[in-house]
Amino acid sequence: MGTSQNRRLEWVNSFEVGVDVIDRQHRELVRLINQFGEAISNNDPPACQASAMAFLTCLSNHFEMEERCLVKAGYPRAREHADEHKAMLERSLAMQAQFNRESAASSHDFCFDSLLQVLVSDLLESDIKYKSHFQELGTGQRLLLAH
Repeated sequence: MGTSQNRRLEWVNSFEVGVDVIDRQHRELVRLINQFGEAISNNDPPACQASAMAFLTCLSNHFEMEERCLVKAGYPRAREHADEHKAMLERSLAMQAQFNRESAASSHDFCFDSLLQVLVSDLLESDIKYKSHFQELGTGQRLLLAH
């Protein structure tokens, strides 16, 4: 996925969970991980660091907002989902600390691969678990959650 030949994640509609604000943030996370991959391809260490930080900031904000939506929607596994987020964020921040200590291109690749793994894990493994809950709520309720 995050090899030196392929540092890009393409958005596909199956990533959508049916809540506009969450889907918009997911798209932004994909955009930011792709920006990071482009900075690596361009061999631009300052842009790599800035892109990684932008991704982590967006990821943290996204997790907080998503957790609020899950509680508001009465999702029965909201606490478990928040725990998954916490573990993902802790791994990401530990990786970022290592990235900041090292300047080698291999650390950029490792950082990208790690952040991509977190994003894919969130989109395809963690968030898919609550998608059906939002679908059962219906469109009107999903729109209310976004505000």
